[in-house]
Amino acid sequence: MSYLRNLLTNVVKLTEHQSQNLEEHIAKVKANDVDFHLMTFVPLTDFVRAIDTLSKEDYFIAFNRYYKDKFDTTKKFERVLSNIDFLHAEFMEVPEILRKAQQFDYERKLQYKENVDKTISLVGNLLFSVRRNMRPPFDLLDTLFLEFMEGLKNHADLNYYNDKFVVPINDFFVNYLSNSNNSVSQEILTIAENSRNAKQLYNIIKASNKEVGSDMTQINELVEASLAELKELQKDIV
Repeated sequence: MSYLRNLLTNVVKLTEHQSQNLEEHIAKVKANDVDFHLMTFVPLTDFVRAIDTLSKEDYFIAFNRYYKDKFDTTKKFERVLSNIDFLHAEFMEVPEILRKAQQFDYERKLQYKENVDKTISLVGNLLFSVRRNMRPPFDLLDTLFLEFMEGLKNHADLNYYNDKFVVPINDFFVNYLSNSNNSVSQEILTIAENSRNAKQLYNIIKASNKEVGSDMTQINELVEASLAELKELQKDIV
């Protein structure tokens, strides 16, 4: 019985550790939902031993002989194994959720960067073409663009791109196109469309990462509930 007790103790400790890892990941997502956050995983060796290696029939016979006068051994033994099996399944699901989410995040950010780089080039070309005869409202566009370029320090900072380039540029061209007196070129239409698409991609990236955080929260709530039951069951197996 000492092997089973030790195995149960190790499973509880590993579950507590992985629950803490989940909590840390959830906190990181809440603090920053633009960057994708990885997670530390505990080894699941003891879970595998309990589920696949442990001779359940032999151990139940010993379990029943040892504890039959103390409680309903059948129910208790089944609840222990059921919770271990459940926790293992939840922990196996986490890396797969993160793998798919990370791939999605990577692809969306590639699209975002390509879109923004093209838009920067188009805005630069447009300003170059009107620079000799700079007049409203392009003087404002020129100011926005220069402020963005001068403040650009980190090319991986999507928040900066969004706040200092994408949103201001999109707002500018939405206002520009709303005035029927302004001349419209294909270049201007493309900039307006690209900046709108970039805003949408940015929001999709954030929403996807928030969804991962929500998934981890739901999993951790289930894990904590199962862990609490396992601890209660553990009290009698001494």
